Amino acid sequence: MRRTSLRSVAALCIALQFAQMGLGLPWLRPALAQERHSQMPDIQKGWEYWNDGNYRDAIQILRNVLKTNPTLSGQDRIQALRLIAQSSLSLGDESASQEAFCQILKTERSWVPDATIFTPAEREVFAKAKATCKLPGGSLMSKPWVWGVGLLAVGGIAAASGGHSSGGGGGAPGGATALPQPPVPPQDRN
Repeated sequence: MRRTSLRSVAALCIALQFAQMGLGLPWLRPALAQERHSQMPDIQKGWEYWNDGNYRDAIQILRNVLKTNPTLSGQDRIQALRLIAQSSLSLGDESASQEAFCQILKTERSWVPDATIFTPAEREVFAKAKATCKLPGGSLMSKPWVWGVGLLAVGGIAAASGGHSSGGGGGAPGGATALPQPPVPPQDRN
């Protein structure tokens, strides 16, 4: 019984470690049925240009939005960068598209392109950007203190259990486990 509870605690610790890594689990998030567009007039204009296939104009107005609003954050920033990425790729500029996707990841690490909205080519460029983008702070699992906290937690659990995996008692005095007595030798019946 004690072994099962230790396994449960260990499984919980592992689950928390994965949660701290910030893994994007897109299958846990419902797909967006309807996109919300920005209320900023210039971003709305960028959407119009993009919808009309005016990719150069969309890129120009959206880059201007980002330049004149350096503190722009959240969904407005992501929408502007997303349209720049998609427009750049439509014009054949994969490196500009990757850079825009990288900027999105720097804004929101867990962002992933919605498969119902983005084309396979756009999702492929995003995957390349994600693989090459240098994000500030790096992975949480690369930080030594995370491993130290994990080791301390596991050590604390082992110490709390008394070091016994069976949890059953019945040991010899002083915590040593008593060995069974040797078997009785066979008797010679001659």
